Amino acid sequence: MDVEVKRRTWLVLLGALAGGATGTVFGFLIGGIGIAVSGGAFGIVAPVVIIVLGVLGIVLGGMFGYLVEFILRKTIDRPAG
Repeated sequence: MDVEVKRRTWLVLLGALAGGATGTVFGFLIGGIGIAVSGGAFGIVAPVVIIVLGVLGIVLGGMFGYLVEFILRKTIDRPAG
């Protein structure tokens, strides 16, 4: 596999993992607050919120990783002159 492809793949994967972890943590926080506030009536919706935010975090993390890689490629690989 080409070095450029490996570098780009790792950046996107790391961004996706970081985004997924962040989204999941926020999902647990929001779900926990909802359960505490509603006295448990929100308990059925809480797992859905956790899953949706986790998936959203993975997608946004992947997009962020690609954006970082794109910016680095444009600034570092710029021809001298």
